[in-house]
Amino acid sequence: RQIMRIPLSFTTRRRLARVMRDINERVGHYLFSLVVIYSGVAACSTIALAVLGFPNAIIWGVLMGIAGFVPYIGSAVTIGLVAVVALLTFDDWPQIIGAPAALLVIHAIEANLVTPMFVSRPCALNTVAVFASIALLGWMWGAIGAVVAVPLLILISTIAAHLPSLHWLEVLLAD
Repeated sequence: RQIMRIPLSFTTRRRLARVMRDINERVGHYLFSLVVIYSGVAACSTIALAVLGFPNAIIWGVLMGIAGFVPYIGSAVTIGLVAVVALLTFDDWPQIIGAPAALLVIHAIEANLVTPMFVSRPCALNTVAVFASIALLGWMWGAIGAVVAVPLLILISTIAAHLPSLHWLEVLLAD
């Protein structure tokens, strides 16, 4: 509704509304997919840790799910923390190695199979562009920058898709 207040021609406002709708759909799909995927990661991690007898399995499982939102380092840090807690908690090596190994397997399945299947195709972003944006924004703004990098890249890609003068950028960012 706010777009209608902008003093532009009707066709420009309609085009702007279309761009905003596309951005909303693409970013919304991306974020919803991540919430569903990382909720599944949290549930699987909780069950695996509880089966292994890990203390406070629910807390560690939820932390694994939340940490997944920070690309590349979130899950790795959580697995490292679980390894340290397992080393301090358990006496036998199978239990010490079992907890971080279970989380590593869950993370590997999520990162290599589940997330690409449900997120990559609809977003259709170049892998190098995603990695570069996460690295750059993560370096500039830390974990918050890494979290907002992909939605920001989706926003830029969608705007570029609707503007003929930025078609080169859409081609560069497309998968």
